[in-house]
Amino acid sequence: MKEDGDAQQCANFGHSQEATYGDTRRTQSGGGLLHEKKLSVKQAAGVMGIGATTLRRLINDGEIPVICFNGKMLLLERDIENYLQGHYGRMEAVDLTPKRAELPEALKHADVLVKVK
Repeated sequence: MKEDGDAQQCANFGHSQEATYGDTRRTQSGGGLLHEKKLSVKQAAGVMGIGATTLRRLINDGEIPVICFNGKMLLLERDIENYLQGHYGRMEAVDLTPKRAELPEALKHADVLVKVK
């Protein structure tokens, strides 16, 4: 059974220069794509902790490669890992409070600043 949206997305699927039918990428063990672990969109989204719709958007945007075969999309476990590794890091704290020097003159000396909607 095909997952919702896969058939339509695969119908619009285009191969990039990097991933064509003649692509000869190999895994570290020397095997081809046949022996790599593949996941459906629903499975991959679950592993990544995101929704299937969000994952489909990443696929459409070219962020994550996909195998389209017989109207079904499959993702390689290594491609998911590579994507996650590229987004791994520490967040830096950002001070979003305005500096008094940046405030209008009337507010620079106020004791309390209130945000009004």
